[in-house]
Amino acid sequence: MYATYTFYTDTYLGSALTEQEFARASKRASSFIDYYTIGKAKDYPDDDNALAMCCCALAEQYQIIENAKAQSMSGGEVKSQTVGAWSKTYASGTETAEAARKTLEDIAMDYLAWTGLLYRGGQRCVSTYCDCL
Repeated sequence: MYATYTFYTDTYLGSALTEQEFARASKRASSFIDYYTIGKAKDYPDDDNALAMCCCALAEQYQIIENAKAQSMSGGEVKSQTVGAWSKTYASGTETAEAARKTLEDIAMDYLAWTGLLYRGGQRCVSTYCDCL
């Protein structure tokens, strides 16, 4: 795992997860980081805490996803409601899953973009165009 609960509460200043929730969610977050960096994160010297911060943010997002799954088991996520001549529309499981996946990728990009861990090869970056992400 890339972050501890102590790091989560003291440095990241997180409060959304209990220690038990963090243990479960941070394992998933660490696995996602390994997947998204193609395993390069394991050898990265995390002097700037980019991996640990990313792990904490991803862990919170995984908890949100878990809560959404629980909600979908009881009817689904409400997509829209109309009050006059009342109606309610639910988001499909596919929509919810794709939105969650996109959010995980956005979080990883926010924290890891400048570490070099997301480099996938290709041309070198120049000032107006970057083919390396």
